Amino acid sequence: MKYIISLLSIFCIFYMQNTYAGDCGSSGVNIIYIDDNTNLPTNSENGNHNDSPPDQGHVDPITNHKHAIGLHYVKYKMSNQKNWHKGKVTVDQGTNLKLNIRVKVKEKENYEWDDVCVDLYYSENRWFSRSHDTKISTKCIKKLKKKEKESRYFHNINISNLDEGHHYYFADIRYGNKHNISSRSDKTEYVCVEVQNVNHKPKGYVDIANCSIISGWASDEDTTSPLNVHIYDGTTFLANIYAADYRSDVGNRSFTYVIPESYKDGIRHNYKVFAINEPTGENPLLTQGSFYLSCGNNGAVPTTRFYNSKHRAHFYSVNPIDQSKVPNKYPGWEDHGTSFNAFPNPQDDTVPLYTCWTGSTHDWTRGDQWQFISDFSVIAGCKENPWIAFYVYPSDGEDRNPVYLMYKSDVDSYILSNGLNDANYLQSTYGFTFTSSEPLFWTPTTLMVEETPVIYEEPTSPTVLDKAMDEAEQKQFNQASYLLLQ
Repeated sequence: MKYIISLLSIFCIFYMQNTYAGDCGSSGVNIIYIDDNTNLPTNSENGNHNDSPPDQGHVDPITNHKHAIGLHYVKYKMSNQKNWHKGKVTVDQGTNLKLNIRVKVKEKENYEWDDVCVDLYYSENRWFSRSHDTKISTKCIKKLKKKEKESRYFHNINISNLDEGHHYYFADIRYGNKHNISSRSDKTEYVCVEVQNVNHKPKGYVDIANCSIISGWASDEDTTSPLNVHIYDGTTFLANIYAADYRSDVGNRSFTYVIPESYKDGIRHNYKVFAINEPTGENPLLTQGSFYLSCGNNGAVPTTRFYNSKHRAHFYSVNPIDQSKVPNKYPGWEDHGTSFNAFPNPQDDTVPLYTCWTGSTHDWTRGDQWQFISDFSVIAGCKENPWIAFYVYPSDGEDRNPVYLMYKSDVDSYILSNGLNDANYLQSTYGFTFTSSEPLFWTPTTLMVEETPVIYEEPTSPTVLDKAMDEAEQKQFNQASYLLLQ
């Protein structure tokens, strides 16, 4: 009967060991010794099969009284953390973070101890064995006084080379060669490090989007090689670009895509820019990587009108990225759709249109109307330096549309009309008045803009991708991009 019970005990030990080897579990586990010959569990520290339990304290040779030292706790702190924690920590494989372990020892029997040592062991499973696990560090306490708690630290443990899975760091107390496992009599405590093989999502931004180029950067923590960037129009694949160009703020991680002439057709295109995951995985849209852009052969693009109900103020942008960037970055500003056409870059016969924030609204003036822009700052009451919003025509001509600057005094708000009819409507319906009988500027009317926005099917993030690009083609593209940006 005893033999059957022993076999069942060994079976249970192995079952629990196999069951929990891949799980961090909770702090506090039974100490197990393994026989060096049979590799079976044994109660003996020296590897022989006998029933002698592991030492739990020091027996005073005079009084024959067993004194005990216990673990008060075992805690960890990663190098990027401020506080100490118990139990399990999860890290990415190859992390550069260091693991710090703190062990607090408690004198439990009103006894004064000399040369108490705390050993730290590494184990690949949660069944601690002094004979089989690796001792990695020792801290000794020269004198542990009565009823005293003492902390020992094990600093800067390198965990960057740990394989994926669970890893265990056990604290073990000894007085000489006598071991006292913990305050739970026959249990020790540990920190479990779960190492996960994480595939990081790539990240990046689209910083520039106009009728000449789409430019930005992309990177992935899982590789030092340049990423592929895929550009779509709706669900139509346009190009694969290497994010390999140098930029002072991001290094060799930037890219530039030149808008094809065939896409300067006056039709609104839904550009989407994806970063391609390395080595595989989800390929996310870059931040500000989804926008509409209409480009005419004359270089004009539609402006987006933004409105802030708190300030009752409007401003306009020819940058399609602002459609998502402005409402997200500046709460309170809403996208009120397309207004009129303008030029993001200087063209023949155009002048810059300046704007500034007055504290309650945006004011506007043409660059050719003031000899010094400081005059505009004084007259408009600018709270910040004026900046160029876009470029416009200073006079009428063929296929040009007048834009009037309108003002409403009771709310101290300016707005730009889209033609004379729109100006009259703003006057009759909302009480805006003309700041001048002459238009502030003229814009081209030749750009085609749909009355109803085109609804594109949301493209799925590409998964099967051709990442190859001919080396000569890439070199030629990079040279062209460099020349364009000069």
